[in-house]
Amino acid sequence: TLIYSGELWGYNKVMPVTITSASTKVAVPVIKSVYGLAENDEAGFNKEFRGLKKVKKGLAMMSGNKPAYIENTALEPVSDDARILQEYARQGYKGGFNGCLKPGYYERDTYDYDLCNAYPTCMGIVPDIDWDNPISFEGKNQPLTKMMVRNPFDPVFAYVTFEFPGNVKVPCIPVTEEGSLIYPRTSGDLDGVYVSAPELWLALRLGAKVFVKRIYVGTIKTDENGNVVHSLFHVVKQMIADRTVAKTMFGKSLDRKSGSAGMPR
Repeated sequence: TLIYSGELWGYNKVMPVTITSASTKVAVPVIKSVYGLAENDEAGFNKEFRGLKKVKKGLAMMSGNKPAYIENTALEPVSDDARILQEYARQGYKGGFNGCLKPGYYERDTYDYDLCNAYPTCMGIVPDIDWDNPISFEGKNQPLTKMMVRNPFDPVFAYVTFEFPGNVKVPCIPVTEEGSLIYPRTSGDLDGVYVSAPELWLALRLGAKVFVKRIYVGTIKTDENGNVVHSLFHVVKQMIADRTVAKTMFGKSLDRKSGSAGMPR
């Protein structure tokens, strides 16, 4: 393990703790380049891409035998609208749907259909948010319409109740129950469920009745030419280019399949 890590990151160096942190080391410089930011401009990166700013919280005492203090800081949303959108986005994220609809023994071959590079493809389509004016539309207490969710990649987040038709075998709005996800036909007596654009977009096409208690649509960031900014597209492109270089240097044995829907390796 030590030799393998050394070949990847160099010797006598602190390596990333996880694959995610390793990916971040690639992603952040690329995103800064897309935004025209300097390599060391962390404040600009947090504001433009993440909608966050550093806030000083005063002095905090450090643990130890001798009294010592350090400046206590935190990253907080750049505005109240940013806070609302980020909170609804955080609550709306539930993860993927994994399940077996018909458990049992099958006497014939079955197939697990998967999409090659599904995650990076979707990442490349996700638009950036204009954090200077993060909310373009907000509404409450009305039925969901297709005009509210134009496509599944729009930054739409909502708190809703729902009911799917009886003939829908696989409803698509998840509900958290004791730490696990279930997909009921109706929200029942729940006060509401946080959801995002993909679930809402599909629910309408499955004929579900969705009542919006509150909905927020994020403002999509555009460049000086009016084109939508997709900074994650450039990140994925860089990772694919890096994978090609790695395969050239180390051979195709590094390109082990860990699930074709995953990030390119």
